[in-house]
Amino acid sequence: MKYENNLKTLCKIKGITANELAEKTKVSVATIQSLSSGRMNINKVQVGTLVDLAKGLDCKVSDLLADKKVKKQLQ
Repeated sequence: MKYENNLKTLCKIKGITANELAEKTKVSVATIQSLSSGRMNINKVQVGTLVDLAKGLDCKVSDLLADKKVKKQLQ
């Protein structure tokens, strides 16, 4: 599974950019971009960061990690 694509996909679904997500959360733009591009493994991110990202995207933490659920949202 490519977990890094879920953050990018969720941002697309929600219509939010990395900069906008960074403004809504305590997460830096660099971290969001690294996660979205796959340079940083989302499985190695602190739980608090995942919670912040999920709140910023109005989704569950599991949505950031569950590949199948995110793909279904696009259909």
